[in-house]
Amino acid sequence: MGSWGVGPTENDDAADLAFDLREKTIYEVVEEGLNSDDVHEQRFGAWLVARLGYPQLYDIQQVRVHVDLALDKMRELLENKNWIGCWENEKKIREAIQKQIDELTRVGC
Repeated sequence: MGSWGVGPTENDDAADLAFDLREKTIYEVVEEGLNSDDVHEQRFGAWLVARLGYPQLYDIQQVRVHVDLALDKMRELLENKNWIGCWENEKKIREAIQKQIDELTRVGC
């Protein structure tokens, strides 16, 4: 099926990684996603950090490491013209990635 939208959870790779949450910790899944060569898994890892990276749910020191890595990955992706160019609507995917960056910058504040 591949991708059915521009969101970080709207693809098969993210769904597969989300399934790992049944057997792994959030930290393990986030690190697996952020360190993956697969862009969709990177985006899902960044999405998890943005959703769960708060002191009540996440170690404050670890969240900073994950937020910084996620921001780096999303900024790199925003500059990846080859990957962006594969999308039918480049504007929509750029906006979706920028939204992730904006969400990550608010984590841990």
